[in-house]
Amino acid sequence: MLAKSLIDVLIRITPETRFSTGSCRTRIFLQAMDGWRCGRIPLNDAIFAVKTSDEALDPLRVMTTDKEHAKSFLRTRVDACRILPTLAVLKTAEEVRSFAFPERCVIKPTHMSGQVIRRHNGEPLDLDRILQWLKMNYYRVWREANYRDLEPKIIVEPFAFDQSKPQEAKFFCYKGKVKIIKWTHDWHSDPHRMLYDRQWTALMRRCSAG
Repeated sequence: MLAKSLIDVLIRITPETRFSTGSCRTRIFLQAMDGWRCGRIPLNDAIFAVKTSDEALDPLRVMTTDKEHAKSFLRTRVDACRILPTLAVLKTAEEVRSFAFPERCVIKPTHMSGQVIRRHNGEPLDLDRILQWLKMNYYRVWREANYRDLEPKIIVEPFAFDQSKPQEAKFFCYKGKVKIIKWTHDWHSDPHRMLYDRQWTALMRRCSAG
């Protein structure tokens, strides 16, 4: 609780805009966040450098941070059949309330990370949670500048490959080359995440939820 209280104080006193490359207060904020969560300052210098430099504000990076616009970019690179269809993009509270969500769908904010609702078989939806997404500025919480000016929207999609238990692979790249793969294979088992190198050699037995 103490750590959360300190984080809340930091969020209130640090500015909403980034003053310049290498902003001292932005660096202090990110270091404090990582230090409290991990008990140490992480060594992921590549990601830290992006967060605290103007690279995060590169127009292409900002555009592809938005889940809707990322699909538009992908259409210029791969066949449309490889891109998950979009069922709807909702921009206002009125659109959310009036939209007939499919009984089976995935619902996400386009302007945030880590939030998702999976509707498997017509379960009641938490509309208050979805509406709250439209009020959120992800940058204000995590200081990832590429999220700062994104328009709040809700995207509705079908399940990829019509899976009942979605699997997820994340490819972490450094200088354009895959270095680590994180595979999430079952959200309800333990362990359910594994780390691999680019040859799919296991790096550790399990990894945390972060």
